[in-house]
Amino acid sequence: MSVVDETPRGQREPFNPRKVSPSRINSFLACGVAFKMNYIDRLPAQQSGSAALFGSVAHLGLERWGPDRSQHLPTLMREAWRDYTIEDHKVIYLFLKEYVGLSAEARDKEQEIRDAWAARGKESKAPRMTKEWKESRIGRKLRELQSDWFPRLDRESFYRFTEFDPLPNLYDESMVVAERYEKRFHRNPAPLMTEFHLTEVWRGFQFDAYIDNVEPVLDDNGELIALLILDYKSYKQPPPAMKDWRQVVMYDAGLRQLVERGAVSLPTDIPWYIGIDFIRWTESWKDEDGKPFPPRKLWRVSEADYERLESELSQYARAIENEIFLPAEKGRKPDYCDFPENCCLRNCTAAGGGLTEVVL
Repeated sequence: MSVVDETPRGQREPFNPRKVSPSRINSFLACGVAFKMNYIDRLPAQQSGSAALFGSVAHLGLERWGPDRSQHLPTLMREAWRDYTIEDHKVIYLFLKEYVGLSAEARDKEQEIRDAWAARGKESKAPRMTKEWKESRIGRKLRELQSDWFPRLDRESFYRFTEFDPLPNLYDESMVVAERYEKRFHRNPAPLMTEFHLTEVWRGFQFDAYIDNVEPVLDDNGELIALLILDYKSYKQPPPAMKDWRQVVMYDAGLRQLVERGAVSLPTDIPWYIGIDFIRWTESWKDEDGKPFPPRKLWRVSEADYERLESELSQYARAIENEIFLPAEKGRKPDYCDFPENCCLRNCTAAGGGLTEVVL
């Protein structure tokens, strides 16, 4: 089943509340006002938070690394920064041309400070705010560079940076993440699919989503025993337990339907585990109960999840049809909004579904 665009050329296609994606649903739940400005009114975004920049660059680097994991991921991440910024984000590209030569020294000094604090039985969560950093050679160099560039970044960049997530820190973190991620997963087999565009009509709703990675799980004899269907997330900290539930169920439902009608060839006689790959994960991550949080969180999807997803999508469509656009709840920790003049975006922590979590 397919959807045909019959909109006359030159006319804007009206918003279709039955065309759904994880980002649309999450945006609607986070802040109906921002959702309306973005998807209904189609206002141009004013600015975006730096988290979106980090996520876009990291996705690009991992997408290029997946098919051949013998490649050096930090090198691909550097190239991703260049390619993502060189045309559409020129001021970031020009700044990084000057900063890249300082990055290794900055990361080494940051680790040196962490190690020194750890030796004293303490933890430094912000090494670049310490006296040791400020008095170091790299600290002085970076302050000089920042004084030259940060006013221009504030004026010209679509992305916003703060003292807690300045551009040099984000670049350096991406290098650390790449080194750590490569070490953790370089022995995994190459994915069967990467950046797969999922467009499928399911129970009256058209899914529009991208699956980052479909990865085989092999036993010691090299036999295929399961599939991992994964999405990369660049959360800075562990998310609420069911934050990504709708996305997980959409992936499972849409992909299984594609396989059933022969549009995609994947085995169905082995388990499918749908989940999230937390690329910023560290061993310090803990869940809401204080237990260790896994670098990949995987689930098996059930019919109960399909039924709940269908119900929630129907509620979403009815709310839009009735023009119910609720602002973000006050008291929540806000995310960056694309419309800062009217920002009311909040983090969505709504639970849903009855997924059975699986740890491999």
